[in-house]
Amino acid sequence: MTNKSFSKAFKSIIVFLAVLCMFCACAFAVACGSDSGSSSDGTETTYTYNETDTETISNRLFKYGTHDKTNDDFPMTSLTGWTKSIDDSSVSSSVNSGVISVASADAWNKVFDKLYENSDFTEVYKNKYPDDLDDGKTDEEKKEFIKTQFVNPEVRDVAENKPEDNYIYMLNNFTTSTLNTGTAQRLRSSSSVSVKKGEVYKVSVWVYTNIIASGANNQGANIRFTNSISGNSQAEFRIEKIDTDKTWKEYTVYFVAHEDYDCTFTLTLGLGYGNGKSTNTEDYVMGTVFFDDVTVEKVAAADVPAAFDDERILYFGSNEPEYVTPLGNNVFKYDMNFD
Repeated sequence: MTNKSFSKAFKSIIVFLAVLCMFCACAFAVACGSDSGSSSDGTETTYTYNETDTETISNRLFKYGTHDKTNDDFPMTSLTGWTKSIDDSSVSSSVNSGVISVASADAWNKVFDKLYENSDFTEVYKNKYPDDLDDGKTDEEKKEFIKTQFVNPEVRDVAENKPEDNYIYMLNNFTTSTLNTGTAQRLRSSSSVSVKKGEVYKVSVWVYTNIIASGANNQGANIRFTNSISGNSQAEFRIEKIDTDKTWKEYTVYFVAHEDYDCTFTLTLGLGYGNGKSTNTEDYVMGTVFFDDVTVEKVAAADVPAAFDDERILYFGSNEPEYVTPLGNNVFKYDMNFD
């Protein structure tokens, strides 16, 4: 073969390999670009996780990483996109929190059995219901009674906007060190939502509380916004003292960016509220809260409800008071424009 023929053949091989690489790259991109859903044979497919998406909360359905799990794997304490922590320096809970499946009675029973194995969990209920859990009852009777109090939260149906999946987040505050008040814990999103100046975002969270006891301030659950204007941190805004009494309720906040500056916010979901001192229990809560379906969507300013627009509730943040407009039915407007 002449040098000229060899060179021509070599170039043809290079072109063929380049085309093959491009085809493989495109096929891989299509396969990984699927968000969620089922394949043609009905099996659940995985979905991508994008930390660079600045217009929503990462893993907002608490679904990421659950596709290969069995009922024995829940609660799933390792959660992508969120960080659970003790609120300030409050005492910790000895009972696990995490993503759970409520797809079936068996799934719920597996979760309950794991909680029941924890002595702090059962001791809290014995303290709350001494007559129903006295020594005259058998172990099985005691377990069945606690199960009637620690209710399966899957009570939402199609009429109540049933979630897209069967996974919810369970935040437990159980400890015998502060038996009558509990503790305070929070789940904070690791991603921030970027809001351009003048934009409005609608943020909704479904909440289900099962509160056993609380401190003097009856804090309940809370939804918090840690936000900034043009990179400058602002006082935290929170909807607090949420107690849905074993039913699902949706809470919605219309986040209005400043008209002249870009804003960001990070979402925190909590049960109880820390105050910097583990011996100060006024804001602690004993019990459980379930969170589901965190939705974040950009809306037009004209879509913000106007009811009760002249009434403003004072909320205390981390450093100074913040104001929010109640719009009725657990709907609020949080406006970042200054007076």
